[in-house]
Amino acid sequence: MKRLTILLTRLCLWVIFPICLSCAGSRHLGSVISYFPAEHHPVLLLKAEEIPPIRSRIEREPYASWWKWVKRRADEALSADIQKTTLERKKSEYAKALAFAYVVTEDTAYAEKAAEILGSIRTRSNGGNWGDIHQEMDAVPNYCQAYDMIASFLKHHPNTHKIIRDNLYNEGHRLYTYSSLKETANNWRIRRCAALGMCALAIADYGEGGEGSGPKDWHSSAIKGFLRTIDHQTTSDGGHAEGPNYLRYSANLYIPYLTALYRATGQNIFQREPLQSLHDWGIKIRLPNGQRPNFDDAALDWFYGGLFAAHTSHPSFHQWDWVQAEGEHFCPGYKKIDALCHFDDGIETKGPVWNPTLFLPEAGNAVFRSDWSPDAIYMLLLGEHGKAQLHGGAHDQPDPMSFIIYAYGKMLALDGGYINWKERHKVNKPKNHNLILVDDKGPTAPKWFLGWHGGTDAQLQNYFATHFLDYCEVKTRYQGVDFVRHVFFPEHRYFITVDEIRSSEKHHYTWLLHGNGLSSDGTFTLTESGGVWVQDDVSFHAFVTSPSEAIISEREDIHSLHYGEERNHSLIAAETEAEDTRYLGVLYPRKEGDALPTVSAFKYETFDGVIIRRGGSMDIVAIQEGDSEISIPESMTGHSPIRTNAKIFLAGFQNGMLKKLSGTGGSLYEHNDLALFASDRIITLAIQQTESGLTGHVRGDGSYHLEFTSDRQPTAVFFRNSPINFQYENGKIVLYLEGEGILELRW
Repeated sequence: MKRLTILLTRLCLWVIFPICLSCAGSRHLGSVISYFPAEHHPVLLLKAEEIPPIRSRIEREPYASWWKWVKRRADEALSADIQKTTLERKKSEYAKALAFAYVVTEDTAYAEKAAEILGSIRTRSNGGNWGDIHQEMDAVPNYCQAYDMIASFLKHHPNTHKIIRDNLYNEGHRLYTYSSLKETANNWRIRRCAALGMCALAIADYGEGGEGSGPKDWHSSAIKGFLRTIDHQTTSDGGHAEGPNYLRYSANLYIPYLTALYRATGQNIFQREPLQSLHDWGIKIRLPNGQRPNFDDAALDWFYGGLFAAHTSHPSFHQWDWVQAEGEHFCPGYKKIDALCHFDDGIETKGPVWNPTLFLPEAGNAVFRSDWSPDAIYMLLLGEHGKAQLHGGAHDQPDPMSFIIYAYGKMLALDGGYINWKERHKVNKPKNHNLILVDDKGPTAPKWFLGWHGGTDAQLQNYFATHFLDYCEVKTRYQGVDFVRHVFFPEHRYFITVDEIRSSEKHHYTWLLHGNGLSSDGTFTLTESGGVWVQDDVSFHAFVTSPSEAIISEREDIHSLHYGEERNHSLIAAETEAEDTRYLGVLYPRKEGDALPTVSAFKYETFDGVIIRRGGSMDIVAIQEGDSEISIPESMTGHSPIRTNAKIFLAGFQNGMLKKLSGTGGSLYEHNDLALFASDRIITLAIQQTESGLTGHVRGDGSYHLEFTSDRQPTAVFFRNSPINFQYENGKIVLYLEGEGILELRW
């Protein structure tokens, strides 16, 4: 009976869900659906008045190189028998190049050949080879844009003109009537809606072919389906549930469609939510070289900011994202035609004003970043749940608390990535990610049964970013074990990971770190406490320790950074057996010539930790089981004793002077028998001493007071950027605070 109830419930959800989806996102539609423009040409890719400026711009770079490529393709098509090309979408690409060459040169030979190819394209119902159903849609925007550019020329060729319009009608009608039972709210639906919308705009005046099957109906269906699917896939902070690669795959079609919609109707969808947040998310998570990271089912890939920057709320960010991208990848293939029309080199190229480190909890992304430059140090920490996990469907991977590290232009700590759909099983298992296995098992991905459900949730929590230290926790549970991974980013220079593990039973734990190095991508050397990967002049040093005395070994695995590739790499496996335990890791990217860090582990009384020395600086990290007061003696550090009741504690020294303190789950911090900071509540604290005062971050539940020991009275104190009152008496500064925020004391 219980199973029957569950089955009926899921069946109801399966039936009701499409109805709910059709109701969702109505706030985005407005007048876009109600206004359907009369047909005119050209408009989808360019307008007649824009042709002279395009002819002018191809005299300068980067337009000159793009035009050279396009003209070469058009010239090839003039002398080739393109009609025998097996795939219709390949024919459509040649037709688009020919049509654009006609617009620029006014040479009717290009228009004649474009018309010939368009007329030879067969729809699927007439035996046309369009490839897989989702690949079919790639041809439609090209077909529509090519027709749009030669529509006036075709008036002198009425028979060919009719064949082309009938082809477009047949394809649009087929896309419109495509059964929704075969299509979930994912990238396929986005692509279909974009293709359908392009058909509607291209032949807007085409006569009705039956009730509910004309271009006006397609227009309404396309924009509704597009916006509702985008809403279904997008978290409140802009994350795309299917991952960045499938967003780019969808954008191949929806960017030309939305651009055409704007040109034909004046409606700018790029500035509407959630699309604005979605495109911003792509910049927020980008690798320093401009690629989007390859988590979930994703290869490394660029995006198309330069093609729609002018339509966004802050065009300079998207212009910068596109222009700064590495190599020629930012303008591939036939996108060069779109770029010739829509890329505006007059838009300011300016990097984001956002903080380099960003936390996107609903998207499940914590992005640690030293700055916005190509040489930045970067980590992406994952903690997906809810929409970000379940709406990713089959493209979600079991990767809670896994991470990617990229620094100095090199990928250092790897995600398994995505080879292709058929080979995805080789790289999408828990063992392919930087996480912890339990008895050789890991977290689970969502499963399909009348809807996506299950999988392992993870939550980002208690995060903050300061000028000297960024921090985040990710919490998850799988295989009956609770995990909290703490990540510190000291001085925005390297990473410290602390993994707390809680279980009621003894298990075999395996801590995994996949580094980018083997015979094909550099070298790897196993060390007693970790390993070193080297690529050219960049090395990645890893140190890991556990109070359960982990055994460290080297393993080999495969990964895919780029679509279709399979590469080998070495990884570290740190294995131990325990009920409750923890791992402490130090992950250090290093450029040749920089000081080599030395890391040593220690155990003392009820706590353990590591000491990281680099040049004149020293960082100490300690973690304890309970909440008692612990003392780190001078014999261990070479400095005056430190006493605290924090659960996890970090102290930073520079040339022998204590410069920063951070702790979670504590209320007391003493150095050299002097109570530096004390609170009446358990708080999280990160404070740095500067020449002008103290600055940092503090968090507590509810109201609390915080005491500082100081022989100097502050001139002002700010909390969350607002001045607050303070007391100063007998060398004590007392603050009354509530909640969390940036704290600053000025001398």
